Amino acid sequence: MKQINIYSVLLAAALLVACTDVEDVPALYPEQDMVNELSIVDKNATKETKALLSNLWAIQYEGFMFGYHDDLWYGRNWYNEPGRSDTKDVCGDYPAVFSFDFATAMDERSQETYYQRENEIRKRVAIEAYNRGEVLTACCHLNNPLTGGDAWDNSSNEVVKEILKEGSETNVRFKIWLDRLAAFANELRGSNGELIPVLFRPFHEHTQSWSWWGSECTTQDEFIALWKFTVEYLRDAKGVHQFLYAISPQMNTANSRDNFLYRWPGNDYVDFLGMDCYHGLNPTIFTTNLNVLS
Repeated sequence: MKQINIYSVLLAAALLVACTDVEDVPALYPEQDMVNELSIVDKNATKETKALLSNLWAIQYEGFMFGYHDDLWYGRNWYNEPGRSDTKDVCGDYPAVFSFDFATAMDERSQETYYQRENEIRKRVAIEAYNRGEVLTACCHLNNPLTGGDAWDNSSNEVVKEILKEGSETNVRFKIWLDRLAAFANELRGSNGELIPVLFRPFHEHTQSWSWWGSECTTQDEFIALWKFTVEYLRDAKGVHQFLYAISPQMNTANSRDNFLYRWPGNDYVDFLGMDCYHGLNPTIFTTNLNVLS
């Protein structure tokens, strides 16, 4: 959301939520708790990626995982100090989830000296987080590949049409951006050389109008086609097998199941369903949406 500078987020609300302890709210569909086999978008995912999905499912009733965006990179009166964390300063430990943004490693900003330095920091802290045992998740505020504007440039409803038009200038540009993401992901390796799994959350808040991939600029079919194109290009064409794919509508008010499944790409293309939320001090709406999500 452009109007808010997000320095910290509760990623439990964005990605994986355990709601069994919400006061006065019974567990929904308890008969569905027993799951013997989990589905995954990438059948060739690395063993670490499959283990992450399995372990997150297994521990969900233990509580929730607190996350902090860019926590290891900068904070209150500090910047790029290895080992530093506002969360650790306050709580005595690092957050369970580390969030960062892939966009400047992908679009044309990746060619600028400033962002090249920032991307090296991004890579370093992501690796440190994984080696420490944190869960990594990445959003993607990509610039507009048609107009050259930022992620919130919704001035044209032709962007996704052009991305999906094979051989168009925008299609070629977007593929180059995905190529860069694949290269960056390949450099995210743990202490034993293993590829680091990432919960990848592209095209977030797609229920809203402000982004070039949002409700104002795309039809339902276009958004679903864009989602599938992105997954298939990374997974099948580039061989990226360390991503779990998370879709994240924004919930401003109390919503229904249908709202959460707005422009759903299909079960074969989504590993996680979550939400972006800015409810502030409104626990009733937040609790309602957590239970619908559950």
